[in-house]
Amino acid sequence: MPSRVERYELGVTALNTVAPLLTLSTPEVRADPYPYYSALRRLAPIVRDPSGAWVVTRYADIRLLLEHPDTTSARVASFRALRPDSDHPAISKAFDILERMLVYLDPPAHGTLRHHIQPAFTAPRIRRLATTVERIVDSLLAQAWGKPDIDVIRELAGPLPIRVIGDMFGAPRTDYDSIEAWSRDAGMLTGGGVTLSHADAVRFAKSVVEYEEYFLALIRERARRPGDDLLSTLVGADSHGGALGHEQAAANAMFLVGAGHMTTTHLIANGVVALSRNPDIVQRLRDSPELWPTAIDELLRYDSPVQLIGRGVSRAIDLGPERLAAGDLVYLAVGSGNRDADQFVSPDSLALDRVRGRHLGFGLGIHYCMGAGLARLEAAIALRRLLERTHALYVPLHELEWQGNPTFRGLTRLPLQTSGSS
Repeated sequence: MPSRVERYELGVTALNTVAPLLTLSTPEVRADPYPYYSALRRLAPIVRDPSGAWVVTRYADIRLLLEHPDTTSARVASFRALRPDSDHPAISKAFDILERMLVYLDPPAHGTLRHHIQPAFTAPRIRRLATTVERIVDSLLAQAWGKPDIDVIRELAGPLPIRVIGDMFGAPRTDYDSIEAWSRDAGMLTGGGVTLSHADAVRFAKSVVEYEEYFLALIRERARRPGDDLLSTLVGADSHGGALGHEQAAANAMFLVGAGHMTTTHLIANGVVALSRNPDIVQRLRDSPELWPTAIDELLRYDSPVQLIGRGVSRAIDLGPERLAAGDLVYLAVGSGNRDADQFVSPDSLALDRVRGRHLGFGLGIHYCMGAGLARLEAAIALRRLLERTHALYVPLHELEWQGNPTFRGLTRLPLQTSGSS
């Protein structure tokens, strides 16, 4: 019987039938996309999806395009062009909101806005948050423990980043559940991309519009009565002495919540699954907690929460045998690049002793994730505290259900048996 990689290779060989974005959304590939990525890297490393977007899967090509002067982050127009329903009022309004977000801006607008936000995420400020993160983690685990099993996402990985970033924004704590739901829907719209059905696109777009209205109300309040919080910073003067418009401030509040929410949630949950399959590494982390920073980066490489990064093409680029034309949309499969054997030794193994290779989990260049330090901190504390409460990680792997969003790799829920735990 052929292996999954061989089976996928048989399908990929008929290049006219390759539909990577749709295939990445199927239940079998969602459960484990890495054999499919392997087949693409070998047989179709630069392939045009039937939607019209390109999908690139080799590490070297991905890195080249992330740093290429002729790729653009201002890709919402290309995204609109691939959706026949982009003129729907809610979808069009949601696209307008996306266009104001930092992640979809190029220089000089990108640099100005990033300069405005970056001070909230400096290394000293992140270190000062450690005590707050520990307090939140301990509180969440204390509430969850004592049950026969817990849902790691609902009771730890989901609420933790929302509480941290919510406190940074000074949002009312009674709103956290709504913010988490809105943020999840925004992620489904941006991550589902061209694969979303019309009904889902409309539903998620309406949620994004509602989300903006929520932040606009908070921003109007901060404009009247500024506080010592990140939202007041967004509303205040920019680096040139002017004020951010309320709509731009709202869009980037939404972006920062999403960037800090979904990626951290999935990093923690994916980390629990990976560690449950590698008890030897769990023991090393118990014996040598100084290895946690290395472990977090290896977990990011091994099962990255972000699987696809989008870029537009501003001028034609020749990449291997293919020509990417101006206006094309490109999906860079960083989840595949992080498992590329040309870059990483034994890439399908979780290892704490890697000395070669830089993972792509937080991107590269001017769009490198400014919240990377906070995500690492939250994940390290959450996973360490979880291991302190357990003798072993018992995850019923047959019960795992992976989200259908091909951009983000994450679970809908994560049951963890706590029997025998302290």
